[in-house]
Amino acid sequence: MNRVGKSGMRRRLAIALLCGVVTLTWFVVGVGAEGDLIPHSPIEILGDAGFTVENGIVAGTGTNEDPYLIMGWSIDATGTSFGVHVEGTTKAFAIEECRVLGASSTAIDLVDVKRASITGCEMENSFFGLAIKNSDNVSIADNTFSENEYAALFIINSSNNDIHDNLLCAGGPGILFYENAMNNTVRDNVFDHCKIGISILSLAGGGNRIYYNDFLSCRAASEACNLWNDGKGTGNYWSEYGRKDADGDGIGDVPYRIFGSGYEYDYHPAMSPFHRTPDR
Repeated sequence: MNRVGKSGMRRRLAIALLCGVVTLTWFVVGVGAEGDLIPHSPIEILGDAGFTVENGIVAGTGTNEDPYLIMGWSIDATGTSFGVHVEGTTKAFAIEECRVLGASSTAIDLVDVKRASITGCEMENSFFGLAIKNSDNVSIADNTFSENEYAALFIINSSNNDIHDNLLCAGGPGILFYENAMNNTVRDNVFDHCKIGISILSLAGGGNRIYYNDFLSCRAASEACNLWNDGKGTGNYWSEYGRKDADGDGIGDVPYRIFGSGYEYDYHPAMSPFHRTPDR
């Protein structure tokens, strides 16, 4: 049942318990040692003309094959609203291996963008870690979110985003879907000691598919209609599930109830975590 070896989450975490919350050290892929990153002031890109060297672009031409690249920066956004704010763009871009912290609003904020990806970044100690607003088809992978007060990842009026292989720990909700957030995929993530793992408040939305995630000491809530399995008989791991698996197939015998008025269930809850760390 354990799917270790499938995805990036198996990869690069060394986790040590500290005050009941995980402390993170990255290896091989993802944000490297702090000395490997270069300090940069907060970045604001408004429209395609904002993709400049002064705004942290280190490579790329803005095509799907060669997106503009923001990479390798350490951004202390203390005293400012955003660490990185990108709005109203049509060119392809990627934000990779950056550390952004301390924003009073959002560490990385994407508004009305096209063809974006956020990979291997750390977003911490902000009100929101990452916000996706009016933006579709964003890839959010291999990131670490920690101690973000209101939500690690906030998605509003955005669809068809792929959220996978992230670690979301402590702070507010791991992922907060709001208003018209539809048909997003949430897979292979670890939610560790969040106030709530996933909260779906998109009453006009729904259709999000959520599977292969580990919910450690946190639950989920929904007011919409979503799918909590892969469509092939496997759902998510819930550390508090506590039911039996009489036939030993690795799937619990009783569905796991998702809080909320939608009467949603994970009908195929996994009996063991999908992602192995040195502590398990």
